[in-house]
Amino acid sequence: MGGFELLYQRLLNFWLVLFATAAGLKLYGSLSSQPSPPLIPAGPPAFSSAPPLSQESPLPFDHPLTISRTLPGWMEEIPPEEEKRLVGLLNRLSQQELMEVRGIGQVLAGRIVDLRRRRSGLNRLSELMEVEGIGDKRARAIVSWLTQRLGR
Repeated sequence: MGGFELLYQRLLNFWLVLFATAAGLKLYGSLSSQPSPPLIPAGPPAFSSAPPLSQESPLPFDHPLTISRTLPGWMEEIPPEEEKRLVGLLNRLSQQELMEVRGIGQVLAGRIVDLRRRRSGLNRLSELMEVEGIGDKRARAIVSWLTQRLGR
């Protein structure tokens, strides 16, 4: 290393240390100005309205988290026999055919095909809403396209 590079490296190290020190002091100052949390005495509470948990009883948050979406009103209005025909067509379409729907590209069509494969076929149109990237607007476009395709 030449003299200039060594001087430049030392100057850079100096500024980095100075900056880190100033940032640390600022953080420490902001932390120390906050009020301390209240002290909680150790030991069991003096009174409790809830029964003690036994080892056998599962905690309420032990169950897997499920997210349920509310179905759009237009989807609930589709007659069951029409839905069955639309789902049958949806289960037969290839990835390339799904890409003909406006707003569905290769990735989204692949996700629909993957969902069908995992579930051995779809049973309801509402299952489309479980595909990442399909909301109310896209589901409506897919159902509209399927209805037109059945009308041919």
